[in-house]
Amino acid sequence: MVLYAPELFRWFWRHPWEKMKKETCNRILHAYDEIFALLGFEDFAPGIRYICSEMETHLKKLRQGRSRSGVEAILMKEPEPDSEKQKAILEAIRLLPYQLRKAVPQIAKEISQKLPRPPGGRPGSLTPEDHKHVCREIGRLMGDDGLSLPDAEMRVAQQKGVSVRTIQRSWQRRSRPTSLRE
Repeated sequence: MVLYAPELFRWFWRHPWEKMKKETCNRILHAYDEIFALLGFEDFAPGIRYICSEMETHLKKLRQGRSRSGVEAILMKEPEPDSEKQKAILEAIRLLPYQLRKAVPQIAKEISQKLPRPPGGRPGSLTPEDHKHVCREIGRLMGDDGLSLPDAEMRVAQQKGVSVRTIQRSWQRRSRPTSLRE
């Protein structure tokens, strides 16, 4: 029997700043007590463990199926459910799209909170390839043409259409050969 309890659990965490009323809490717990009594459990703890284990079992089976024929093979190995259990299973499957619609925003929110934030700031005006070209061009101007570093930086800035400071940052971040780093 498929019991879809995660939606109930998710409801509790939706608005943590709002405290649940005692009567609402009692109604929910009473509903669980009724379900557990129907399932033959006298206490809450074994009942909730049973529901969680059943849900995990069904999820494992569905994951193993991965296709319609795979799920069909798994279902054919199961015993025939009685009419009430069959109705409950079909009702749970029928309600699945609505439950997923409610669950997806919450799952997306949880995932997005784990992902890093965008770096912020203005995007760089030079690509990594431009940085390499800037450094090569400054080196060529200083070596072949005999320009000083500030003059070479100014000339490359004019060629690239960016500020001298942008060129200076690019020059500062250049990678040096390992023999010169020591």
